[in-house]
Amino acid sequence: KKALEIFKVDLKNIIDAIPEDNNLTNIRDKAMILLGWWSACRRSEIVNLEVGDVKFFEKDEYITIYLKYSKIDRDGEGETKILSYDTKSKYCPGVALKKWLDVSMIDNGPLFYKIRKVKKDEDVDSPSRVEKYINKKKGKKISLSDAWFVNILKKRAKAGGIEEEKFKKISG
Repeated sequence: KKALEIFKVDLKNIIDAIPEDNNLTNIRDKAMILLGWWSACRRSEIVNLEVGDVKFFEKDEYITIYLKYSKIDRDGEGETKILSYDTKSKYCPGVALKKWLDVSMIDNGPLFYKIRKVKKDEDVDSPSRVEKYINKKKGKKISLSDAWFVNILKKRAKAGGIEEEKFKKISG
């Protein structure tokens, strides 16, 4: 089965369907999807990014992301990608990522985490809902898996009006 190509018009429909609010899940999903599309990274590369891999150059209107490893990086040299930072665009990966880091209060470790359900008497926008849990065997913070990324993308594509026949073919 061939994976669906998400064109710019599809991306805009997906992003337009994500509410512009302070909901942590909406902010995270928007940042992940935009970062993935504009960087042309694989889903495993997106979920393996850490805070230290991203540098913001707001004055110069770009950000860099450093991929420590990827499927095609046989020599393990890593790769740096440059993405725009345009505060006037609602489709800017840098702006979306900056907002995610600000509201989630993530300052180290993985960029993207699971967000747990709201507890009783808890604010829906509370950064404590971001699950920065530790793998006890390796002592490392755990991010989302690449399977989670695909589920998020499919859910958001469906909400964005992508036809069901196409929607089923979406992969990371």
